[in-house]
Amino acid sequence: SHAEEAYYFYCDQIVPAAGQLDEDKYAYSTITKKYTDSQTTGACIKLQMRDIVALIHAKYAVQSGISCTDLFPYLSFEAFTTQIFSRILHLELEKIMDGLQWFRSYKNTVNVCGVVLLNPRKTHVLAVSARAHSRLYFPKGKIMKNESDYECALREAREEIGVDLTPYLAARPIVAKHHKNFPPCKFFVAVGPWESADVKPFVPQCKGEIQEVRWVDIDLLRTEYFRRGIAYKLQNRHTKNMERSELLEHIERESRIQRKECPFDPRRLSWMVNYYEEICSVKAM
Repeated sequence: SHAEEAYYFYCDQIVPAAGQLDEDKYAYSTITKKYTDSQTTGACIKLQMRDIVALIHAKYAVQSGISCTDLFPYLSFEAFTTQIFSRILHLELEKIMDGLQWFRSYKNTVNVCGVVLLNPRKTHVLAVSARAHSRLYFPKGKIMKNESDYECALREAREEIGVDLTPYLAARPIVAKHHKNFPPCKFFVAVGPWESADVKPFVPQCKGEIQEVRWVDIDLLRTEYFRRGIAYKLQNRHTKNMERSELLEHIERESRIQRKECPFDPRRLSWMVNYYEEICSVKAM
């Protein structure tokens, strides 16, 4: 499973970083099928695949401030690279990238399970944000081989928020949806003993993945979604010249008008808000 986790990490984090390599310094030629140093005139320096991988890892480490050693202490850089590339070094780089793209598409067919953790009064829901992006989402992850949906939800809770929800997790999921841009999702509800003012009990165990754990007021969830959605639409327009108070008034005014009409758009905010009605139904129990 460690190798599989490393491969997921490679597809999610390393490949995007590869696309951001300094194009002024390194260029990949589709004719010669190799990387060359574009600043060296009259010479073509072919980089070995291990050199390309090293550049990608170094680029990611600079951007994120986290090295692969930090993320995978049980898997050395050499072992990681060997496991990923040992059987594909004979392929051209385009074919490798095509294979990774196929794998990413395959990942979107794997079921995702997670937890919706409420405080005792059912006024707040626990959310996390990843280092890769700032969106809030429920603790969740892809189901592993020979693992039930319930077991997957418990495992993801232990990994992402560091608590065992076995005594609290409902036997059946409250949500089972499949959005066209995301894999099938099943979420199990849990009403825990932790109050919404305290996040100290939650210590993520998946090192380097979770950036923040926080409680979110359920009643403000949808309102905040529309606020952020409108702010997103306005951010590239004239908002740079607007005072903060004026901008907030504008957002409040527009949100009152569009709150019932604005369709769900996963590009604006996390898809977490798509489950607002289900969360409220649990809250009312």
